[in-house]
This record gives sequence, C-alpha cells and structure tokens, in this order.
Amino acid sequence: MYRDNNETKASSSHRPNPLVEQLLTVFPGGDPDYFQSCLAYYHERHVERIAEKICASGGHYPTVPSHCLSENEKRLNYALNYLATELFPDCDVGYLRDKVLGFTHSHIEQTALALLQEEVVPERLESGKIRRCDFIHSEAYKLQAQTQLVVDFPQIWKSSVRAVLAENNWDYTNSFHQLTEMGSGSFWKSVRNFFLHWSLHRPPKQSALIKNNLTKELESELNEMRKGHLDLQAEQDERIAHGINEAEYTTHQQLMTCLCCYGDFTFEQVAFCSEGKHTFCHSCVNRFISEGLFGQGSLRGTPRIKCIALTECHGCLSSHTLQH
Repeated sequence: MYRDNNETKASSSHRPNPLVEQLLTVFPGGDPDYFQSCLAYYHERHVERIAEKICASGGHYPTVPSHCLSENEKRLNYALNYLATELFPDCDVGYLRDKVLGFTHSHIEQTALALLQEEVVPERLESGKIRRCDFIHSEAYKLQAQTQLVVDFPQIWKSSVRAVLAENNWDYTNSFHQLTEMGSGSFWKSVRNFFLHWSLHRPPKQSALIKNNLTKELESELNEMRKGHLDLQAEQDERIAHGINEAEYTTHQQLMTCLCCYGDFTFEQVAFCSEGKHTFCHSCVNRFISEGLFGQGSLRGTPRIKCIALTECHGCLSSHTLQH
C-alpha cells in the first residue's frame, strides 16, 4: 500500500488530520505519513477500508518511535541507523541515506524493498558501523554550518564552502578540517588553491557566529572543536614547559636519576618511595604496576606495594604517588 513520492509530498508537514488520528488510535505507533498516503487511495470509509487492508496483510504496518514523531530528521535518522546497523550492515551508508531521502514515508520498509530488488549494492569497509557525520542534517543545521564556515574562512569563496559542505554530507566538522587543509601544504598546492577557491576581496574580519537559536547538533560540534583546540594547546604548552624546566635543571646540574632505568629526570618527572630514599621515573612505575596487575599478577590483591629499589627498603609506593 505504498504510493509514489510526488503524490505524498505534502504528508511530511504533519498537519493535523482527524482521519490519521483515528488510524493512530487503532494502530498505535504507526507512521502518520504512511496513513496520510493511504488516505489518498479512498474517497469514502477511509479508516474502515485502510484498517481492513492492514488486517488482511497480517496486521503489519510501518511504525515510528514516539520520540521521533516531533522532528522529521529524527525519523529519517532512526530509519537510516536501523538500516545501516541491522538490516544492511555491509551497504554503503551514503547509498542508504540517498535511498531513505527518496521516500516520504515508511522509510525502512520502502528502502529495504528497493535494495532487495537490486542485484548489486555498493559496500563499505566498516561493517555495521555508522558515524555521526553520516546522519541526515536538518535545513537549519545546513544553513548555520555554512554561515559559520563562511565566518571561519572569510578568504574562501562562499561557493567553494558550499561545495565542500555538499561533499561532506553538510557535516560542519569534516568540512572545517578540509577547508583548513586547503590553505596548507606545499607551495604549488597553496598557489593552486588560491586561484581555485580563495577570494581576492577579503571581507572585514567577523566575530564568531552568534549562538542564538543554534541547533543542538551544531552547538555540540562547536563545543567539541573548541575543547579539542584547548586540549591541544594545553598539551603543547605542557611540552614547552617541560622543555624549559628540563633545560634549567640541566644547566644547574639538578637532574635526578631513576634507580630503575638510570635515566635523568626533573623533580616533577619522578616519584619517591615512602622512605624518601629512592626515586623512580613515572614510566618505570607505570610499567611495574602494569606488569604486576596484568602480567605476572604479583600485585593482585596486594594492599601495599613495596619499594621497587634493588636494595633493601622498608618503604612503599603510597596511594598518593600512584594517583599522581
């Protein structure tokens, strides 16, 4: 009881329809768009005749989870996720996505029927997996992603930004990384990208996109990227600080020797036993603990970890030392 897309295009607007409400009462959890398309087949006794048709087919009808009824993208992504992970785990996700978008209702059922009629379908490398960037984005997300990227890369033509977005399924994060790579690389690559994508008329510098009415998906991606940049900056700052610190220790000949590997380290890079007599670098302590727990197992169930120095010592590695 499926109908062509062009005949049911208006059904996805979810306008209240008393006949659809009656069908949902009789068949709870049903797809409202499916029932809307069924109504176009009959001119009278709509509910009764559709109910008879469903009962004649064994009582099977397309369903939609209640949490997906509010937004069309949720219904589409639910269908895409089910198809990509349960029914067709080896089929290319982009191919499944295009199939799902080709129907206005009963997305799982109609896509499955269409694929079963095809002899060959494109496959993917990672079976049964679907990434965040593979899902279907709303029009609001697409518009905001494009606006944000234009702000992020004012020197790149807007048409090139749109092309990169379309190539990456309108995913902001992947598009951001690709646009970043367009401005890096060898000299000739940079020259080529300049003439192909970069504008000579650079608009005035703009601030970050105003957060008002941002979609939750895009806001989450922006927060993740900002956190990633902050974490990367923190790692770089930590490496620089360690380098400066080690240079100062070396200059003043104050490096401390690990009594396990006999390497030289700064004070911040070593741990002491509880007696304060023996020093060990963090790497040696970690290897010792890992071997004692997951290797030979000599430390399993041990309430107290003795000092690992080769000479006799009554000290131990305190919990504070192990935690830091």
